[in-house]
Amino acid sequence: MYSRKLTACWRTSNHASTMQTELIAIIQARLYSLENEEGPVIIHTDSKSSMQACNNNKNKENKALLAGIKTLLHQHSERRRPVILNWIPSHIGIPGNERADELAKSTKHIDRVQIHIQPELQQVKNAMKPLCKENLLKDIKSGWKRTHRLPDGINGRQI
Repeated sequence: MYSRKLTACWRTSNHASTMQTELIAIIQARLYSLENEEGPVIIHTDSKSSMQACNNNKNKENKALLAGIKTLLHQHSERRRPVILNWIPSHIGIPGNERADELAKSTKHIDRVQIHIQPELQQVKNAMKPLCKENLLKDIKSGWKRTHRLPDGINGRQI
């Protein structure tokens, strides 16, 4: 997160998706603005997908993060502080966005996870697929060997 008054970055869980880290940045910006700022809040992001997710009530993924954003938005509105989420293009030299990207990349040098994100169901499924496939193949091979033993004296070579 980068602003004129604050520069900060946080290490998230290894499994966190780009979308999840973008949503965390929006949450952190809103938290900071609630505690430290006056007047309207404008959050600039280069993530169209996170903006769309914030505006869509039918999301199947990242529900906890989006609920957190909506709660913070409600707190802002209770304080009569409008929040504007503004999309900006990435990688075209906008100084604040370039600095935010540098900060995001620098988190790989932070050893300790600072913000834990619960994996979404699809992330768990994707992580399990290779393990399940490997175990299934082992089971198939060992089962085949048990049920398809050749009789003694036969070595399986073609005659």
